[in-house]
Amino acid sequence: MSNFIYNTAIPDAETNYNIEKTIISNLNVNIINEQIKRLITLENQIVLIDAPEKEGTYPTEAEVKAMVEKVRNAELEAYKDNVVTEPLIPEGTVLNGSPVAKTETDKFDATVWTLANGVKIVVKQTDFKADELRISIRSLDGLSNVSDDDYFTATYMSGVMQRSGIGNLNAVDLRKQLAGKSASVSVNVSDYTTIMSAGGSPSDVEAILQLIYMNFAQPRWNEDDFGVFIDNYKSQLKNMENEPNFVFWKETLKTRYNNNPRRQANSMELMDKVSFERLPALHKQFFGNAKNFVFIFVGNIAHDVLKPLVEKYIGSLSALPETTQWKDDGVRIVSGEVDNMFEIKMQNPKTSISYTYSGNIPYNLENGITMDALAQILRIRYTEVIREEKGATYGVRVTGTLEKEPNEGYSVVISFDSDKEKVEKLGLLDDVVNEFKQIADNGPTAEDLGKIKEFLVKQRKDDLKQNANWISYLVFWHVSDFDVTSDYDNYVEELSAEKIQKLAAKILADKNLIRVIMNDKTE
Repeated sequence: MSNFIYNTAIPDAETNYNIEKTIISNLNVNIINEQIKRLITLENQIVLIDAPEKEGTYPTEAEVKAMVEKVRNAELEAYKDNVVTEPLIPEGTVLNGSPVAKTETDKFDATVWTLANGVKIVVKQTDFKADELRISIRSLDGLSNVSDDDYFTATYMSGVMQRSGIGNLNAVDLRKQLAGKSASVSVNVSDYTTIMSAGGSPSDVEAILQLIYMNFAQPRWNEDDFGVFIDNYKSQLKNMENEPNFVFWKETLKTRYNNNPRRQANSMELMDKVSFERLPALHKQFFGNAKNFVFIFVGNIAHDVLKPLVEKYIGSLSALPETTQWKDDGVRIVSGEVDNMFEIKMQNPKTSISYTYSGNIPYNLENGITMDALAQILRIRYTEVIREEKGATYGVRVTGTLEKEPNEGYSVVISFDSDKEKVEKLGLLDDVVNEFKQIADNGPTAEDLGKIKEFLVKQRKDDLKQNANWISYLVFWHVSDFDVTSDYDNYVEELSAEKIQKLAAKILADKNLIRVIMNDKTE
């Protein structure tokens, strides 16, 4: 584009590399400082202020000038970086380790190690990317096992952990310690699963495993960091509370789950329920038993490199005989037909629409593929009718998902934005139902079905060459005992208009429909 518009050169990668190598080799601190002096002067400055449009938010012109002048006249000392020498795992930590006691090969040609302490390790070596290692650590435990009082504290535990660091290292020092390394770990506790995701470069695998060990065994709890996390979140919420998209999501959740206290959008009141004192005990509940988890590694990593590190670090985690699983917390999408139409004052008026269909259906691969196809066909139909023919929206979002926990079921969510006049004048709400009914009565067209099957086949070929997808396949098999890949091609081949029609007809016959519609509040 730059070549076409501005006639800039298009050097090849090798030329680019040599040019940059030459420039970098000739750089020194004096050149950098001289360039800064030319770029930053006392003239031609513009001060930009970005803030919510609320009364009393903006500083006055005099206050802005005073700020700039104060900085210009300040005696500033050069920044001094504190060199971090503290190791990721504190000195004196005893790592007893646990050797691999059993080695198997699963149906996907992945190696399965069982450590002497009972922890299960799954390793699939790939060459899709030379410098990528992905790790997923999963257990079938989750928020369903905590009380209502602890629910929101447990929900935000991962955010507090991310801000607080590990062991003796706060978050800033941890980043310094990892400078130059490609290694990261994140934690997420959902209602029915507990997940630790990790990854980076295979050359930094030991640092990654040290991070995993520390997030299990020695998270850092600091009340000051906790306070900053809560304050920052509250500041964001303060600006979001009247934002239309947030209000719409909040109302949708409330309607979908009949105002269940365990399915709420965030609020100031809920943030006040997050307890610093409860965090260590909740962390121990979720991460105190490594045997609860399956550790899955996918990427360009040799077994002889990984095995001793796994034995050393994962083998040193606490592993108890008894494991725990999620429990049925009783949360369900509300049944029957439910409507929530409301108005809020908006600066940029619009109408937001969400339709949620739900019901029970066996959780299996065939139903999953059929549901995916139905969602894509609905998306095609709504795009043609609501967007292209009527010009009433930029796009209609359609998602169709199957759920295994707490009970086997489905949900289909259809949502889009438009404006009130078009919704009423063009009959858009009727279109949502009529296009769905058209598929339930007559099935998809041969052309639409052909597009979907072609897409699914092509996507499948691409998916099988991605480490992220293999992580997902192995998680399903080793954690949930569910094979999402072996018969995939056969089910796509057997996908028919009749199957999609039958599923659409069942969804409409279930008569579980939640409509949430938000309009602008006019004076």
